[in-house]
Amino acid sequence: MIRAASRAIAVLNISGRISDATALAVFLAVQRVEWDKRRIGGLILRICSEGGSLAAAQSIGDTLALLRRETDIPVAAVIEDMALSAGFYLALAADVVVAAPAANVGCVGAIIGSYDLEGLEQRLGIRHHVVKSGPMKDQPSLHHAPDAAAGAALQGLVDDIHAQFVEWIVARRKLARLPEQVADGRSLSGRQAHALGLIDLTGGMAGAVAHLAETAGLGQAELIVIETESRSASPLAKLAEMLPLGQLVSRLLKL
Repeated sequence: MIRAASRAIAVLNISGRISDATALAVFLAVQRVEWDKRRIGGLILRICSEGGSLAAAQSIGDTLALLRRETDIPVAAVIEDMALSAGFYLALAADVVVAAPAANVGCVGAIIGSYDLEGLEQRLGIRHHVVKSGPMKDQPSLHHAPDAAAGAALQGLVDDIHAQFVEWIVARRKLARLPEQVADGRSLSGRQAHALGLIDLTGGMAGAVAHLAETAGLGQAELIVIETESRSASPLAKLAEMLPLGQLVSRLLKL
């Protein structure tokens, strides 16, 4: 294991929706850093995210686990604004989680949403035809509401993803079970999350730096920002995604 007598802490900013692009950007950013030669002895994940893909958060967690195995450096997550859903899942991949008392954290759960345009299509005289290999292939669909079987299948998918989230929290926070105040998907303040044992410390960036410096014996550590290169959504794309069918329109127009 590499554990250099380092004087530096790396800071990796992760903001916006967690997606496959985020996961790739984090992986490439971590790969670019010469952890031994640059004498970095700690990593801070500065997270500000409203959520996103749990699968992408899991992928980033795997990247961090690999980094720890190869370098033996401690990792801290700091939440100064929000880390919800997949953002909170990602924060728990760190060895220590620090959140401002008024930060917005939690929102544990999984959700699949869709629009049902069948009534509108009928009024416009639009008919949708599909040839599919199985009854579940087009679920969820924009063209009709799911029937009982499709609804049950989608609910099973959501339940399994939610169960993975719960298992992750229980394992990472060493809890006997998930607190009832968290299981229903609500958001919590940093102070509430600390009281429930979901985070380690209340505070901000300064607290995370101080904790890592003490943990790794770094003293007055220099901060080195690791830049990610994920493409930020354009203002037009962000506006489009706030509207009904916005994500679909954004993809079709390649915003």
